[in-house]
Amino acid sequence: MAKALVKLAFRHEIGPAFSGSFEKDVFLDSYNEFRLQAQAYNREGVHTTLEELIASNPKANSLHYKVGFAVGLYISALKNQIPGIKDLIPGSSHPSFESHEFEIIHSNLSDRNAHRVAVTFYTGILTLLETVGDQVLLANGDLSQLPAGEWMSTFMIRPSTLVTVHQYQSLPATCTSPHPDLAQFA
Repeated sequence: MAKALVKLAFRHEIGPAFSGSFEKDVFLDSYNEFRLQAQAYNREGVHTTLEELIASNPKANSLHYKVGFAVGLYISALKNQIPGIKDLIPGSSHPSFESHEFEIIHSNLSDRNAHRVAVTFYTGILTLLETVGDQVLLANGDLSQLPAGEWMSTFMIRPSTLVTVHQYQSLPATCTSPHPDLAQFA
């Protein structure tokens, strides 16, 4: 029944209109850290935006990485649970994240409201079972060797610009035979 193994990427964008304490903490601390770290690339004080800093000194591109350390404790406090996942996927079966990546989308040293960041959360292995319309049916873990007739917890999600398949591994044809009870629908 399994068609492939996949890993998803959930992009969580954060700006000045935050909805929870995680977003608020990440927004405020990343902005403060950006202002602090940017000083090393803006000694004359002539640049105001991230893009200007990078254009004048390509080493300023490391600000994504350096500012990311300021939010590390907030990400650790999530205990591998993707923020907002319960809003995207109803039910009790949700994927957790194994790694993340921090990015400054845009920032301005003189305008905190222009600050935008993103944290992309990458899941572990998920089993892609089916596509149903514009959604995919998934299960946590590698269930490609699960014997026919065994029950599994599943969830459905609609890929979008914020939820994408990050990695894909097709399975051999022997793993794609449907459950005997479902053969009539194949």
